[in-house]
Amino acid sequence: MSRERAEETEQKLRRSKDAARLLGKRTILCPACGFRLLDVYGSGHYLIEVKCRKCKFRDTIDTALFRTVRHGKRNRLRRQ
Repeated sequence: MSRERAEETEQKLRRSKDAARLLGKRTILCPACGFRLLDVYGSGHYLIEVKCRKCKFRDTIDTALFRTVRHGKRNRLRRQ
């Protein structure tokens, strides 16, 4: 790999890390067994193919549909 390419890759990694700090991190769990598949930053629609290491579930999922609703936040909003 040329030196220019390596520097360009480092810049891309740095920008990616900076963008990830601004967005919220959430975990995507396997729909079949609940095992942790991956962490996603942001709440946009990203279609990804996943394979669970535990139960071997393999399919394409939309990360926006696999959001986790935390009950504590939802209950706080109802009380107001």
